[in-house]
Amino acid sequence: MAADAYQPCRRPATLRRAFFHVWRHESRQCRGSHQPLDFSFDDAHRGTLYHYPEGSPFEADAVMFTDFNLQGTWMAAADSGAFHDFTFTPGVSVVLSCRTQEEIDYYWEQLSAIPEAERCGWCVDRWGISWQVVPHNIAELMTDKAAREKILLMGKIDLSQL
Repeated sequence: MAADAYQPCRRPATLRRAFFHVWRHESRQCRGSHQPLDFSFDDAHRGTLYHYPEGSPFEADAVMFTDFNLQGTWMAAADSGAFHDFTFTPGVSVVLSCRTQEEIDYYWEQLSAIPEAERCGWCVDRWGISWQVVPHNIAELMTDKAAREKILLMGKIDLSQL
């Protein structure tokens, strides 16, 4: 095989869970950041929760590590304990594939916290995480010129307009 030939990524056989990592840049932000998500997703559940030990340089309730599962995907979060001059960007987002307008409306209401960030089915939650709340057939819709042009003008996607 040529050195520049396409080679698909393969998951290591030992990897059992896919993770989306959320590393908070400010102390005490992590603990509550996943809790509202637990209420937004019917099948959400927490895995582990570890706090920094007493006597550490971090505040008593700072999260050393936690993981939780949303719709079959494991996510992880932690407080760094120190301020960092960076935050989340739309360069990484979580995709919610919805079958109905009702699902789109529900998740949008639960997640969208920054109206000026709403574009083409993308929204940003109160922690700065970008979400794509989109129809399950978004790839197909984007190949249709008329549908694509309408989607690109929407904030929250309205299926009745497509």
